[in-house]
Amino acid sequence: MLFRSFDLILCRNLAFTYFDVPAQESVAAALASRLGPGGALVVGSHERLPAQAVRHFTPGPRGCIHLKA
Repeated sequence: MLFRSFDLILCRNLAFTYFDVPAQESVAAALASRLGPGGALVVGSHERLPAQAVRHFTPGPRGCIHLKA
C-alpha cells in the first residue's frame, strides 16, 4: 500500500450529498480509518455527516471540518 494514513481528506459534494445514510456511514468509517491521529476530513459547506459518524469525528473549527476522534 502506497499510503498508510493521511492528514487531510477532502470529500466534497458527493458522498454526504447523494449517498443514502447506510452508504454515508460506511464512507465515514472508511475515511476515518485512513486519517492519521489529529487528521481532518473536510466536506462541502452544505453537507452533514450522518449521526453515526460522531464516533469517528469531532467538530472542527468550522462546520465543514471534522477532526478524527
